[in-house]
Amino acid sequence: MIGIIADDFTGAAEIGALVLRHGLRAEVVIAGEPSGGADLVCLDTDSRSCDPSEAAQRAARAALMLRDCGAEWVYKKTDSVLRGNVTPEIEAIVKALGLSGALLIPANPSLGRTIVNGQYFVRGQLIHETEFARDPQHPRSSPNVLELLHDPSALPISVGKSGAPLPEGGIVIGEVASSEDILNWAARSNEHWLMAGGRSFLARC
Repeated sequence: MIGIIADDFTGAAEIGALVLRHGLRAEVVIAGEPSGGADLVCLDTDSRSCDPSEAAQRAARAALMLRDCGAEWVYKKTDSVLRGNVTPEIEAIVKALGLSGALLIPANPSLGRTIVNGQYFVRGQLIHETEFARDPQHPRSSPNVLELLHDPSALPISVGKSGAPLPEGGIVIGEVASSEDILNWAARSNEHWLMAGGRSFLARC
């Protein structure tokens, strides 16, 4: 079984639909435990607008639940433009599962969302110059991906060039300018690191 942790229902349902199109059985859980029998279980923690501490606790509980239910692999689904409690939730999952770090690939070049030289672009424009700057809950006020995230409390965080090897630990935000870059990052998936990001990255891991 594959386990997915999403911070809102839209993200959870998006992944469920993706899996169904591949002929697999999917279950989206918004409360309680998985019923069993699904190829993929996506837990909605409903934590995007929570206090960071509460969001981290919910993410950790979800990770442990998936592990106890037999998940062989866990993926953290994040918002493609990094809205919400991305860093606290990733850190909590890494700690709960005893992993070394996390590879975060939020960008989706098929939608014109790319990260180049540490800057987030939407259809060629810096993100803080687009409609995302006016998001009522999570305005994107900087194009710098490190500034779009909550400060990490334990893990070092860095931006990595496409295809670069992973460090010993920490959170690495992968730069993505093309679909080929996503494939290069997906090739680095391993059992010691949490894979995190959007739908496009999950589909290639």
